[in-house]
Amino acid sequence: MRRVPVLLSALLVVIPLLWWMAGSGTVWAHVPMAPATGESSWQALYWNNTSLAGPPVLRRLEGAIAHTWGFDSPGPAVAPDYFSARWTRVLELAPGRYRLSITGDDGVRVFVDGQLVLNGWWDHGVRTFRTELDLGGRHEFRVEFYERTGWATVRFELQPVRRAPTPTPRPRPAPAPEGQEDPAWRGEYFANMELKGTPVRIRQDPAIDFDWGTGSPDPAVPADRFSVRWTRRIRIDQTGRYKFITVTDDGVRLYVDGRKIIDEWRLMSPTRHEAQVWLEAGIHEVVMEYFENDTFAVARLSIQPGEPFLDVGNLITCVPPNPPNDAWIVIYRRDVSTGQWYRVTPRGIGAIRADGYLKVDGLPVDVYTYGGRGEPYWIERYIDGRLADSIGNVDRGEPEFRIRAGADNYTPWSCPR
Repeated sequence: MRRVPVLLSALLVVIPLLWWMAGSGTVWAHVPMAPATGESSWQALYWNNTSLAGPPVLRRLEGAIAHTWGFDSPGPAVAPDYFSARWTRVLELAPGRYRLSITGDDGVRVFVDGQLVLNGWWDHGVRTFRTELDLGGRHEFRVEFYERTGWATVRFELQPVRRAPTPTPRPRPAPAPEGQEDPAWRGEYFANMELKGTPVRIRQDPAIDFDWGTGSPDPAVPADRFSVRWTRRIRIDQTGRYKFITVTDDGVRLYVDGRKIIDEWRLMSPTRHEAQVWLEAGIHEVVMEYFENDTFAVARLSIQPGEPFLDVGNLITCVPPNPPNDAWIVIYRRDVSTGQWYRVTPRGIGAIRADGYLKVDGLPVDVYTYGGRGEPYWIERYIDGRLADSIGNVDRGEPEFRIRAGADNYTPWSCPR
């Protein structure tokens, strides 16, 4: 497809050439960033406060704003909690409509040419804010973020909004007989971008792993403005989560057993998309639809064991404040593969409010394994260096305690509401 001057996706931009630590003079080499119009990297500044105040403690160049620090720190000079960051960058954009998206835990906001266009500047769990703007020429983007406590993540994306052809409805084949799988993908190639009419070529493709460049998939298929539908019945040997990953230039749709799990039917440069689904052992039908506009053509699909579907929940408890007390809580989570407990936080967490109120945001919850019941957690409270309370370690006969996704979860010793 023809490239617009900038297609910025925080998930896909290559890491820039250099980082630098404020005041240290130390430099690390990284993978070069793909050429782009405007500044090639984000100027990133970090502060050890939530208000972007005073001199920054860390400066570096970043190719993308796509960070999931969890309970860790962005860098050795930055605290894991109560920090803030600002990224700035000037980009040259082709005239058109653009979709801006910012995801964060906690506060996030985005400015374009000094004007606030996305605002989530308050304490919250993982949330995404989106808008669309008509842009063109040089624009300065400023992204700001702060982290209070708990889970820390931030991601910014900027993509052009472009119209794509509407595909014809996909015929629904009969269910695959139990026990029968296909040795290859049935590829139906069309001489148009809408999967219309009779395919000009039908063939068996061992894998969907193509980089045709500016060429054609087949002598019967044009090099530009074509589409393909691949169909295959696959065998899943073990019930569980599976991740489907596509990389395409241009549009793609992916169906599993008739259910659409990826819908990116639009013009784009080579872009990765993924979706996870829970599949029972047995035969499943997978259909991938693809179209190419012009110039470069890429189509790839891979299937691999999935990762836990994680949401987040919050813990609310009460700890005698520090100072004058020496008190903290320790949070444990159980490894589902080994059954062993492990620390979620590398150190204890204390309260600073005078009433001892403590809220820990963004604790991960495996919603596919535990659903709405919440994931089991083990919470300990220490006062003056001694274990005072404990809940959740059922191996020791304690009452069960669960963190439910999207909810505030109170320990029995919570402060009065």
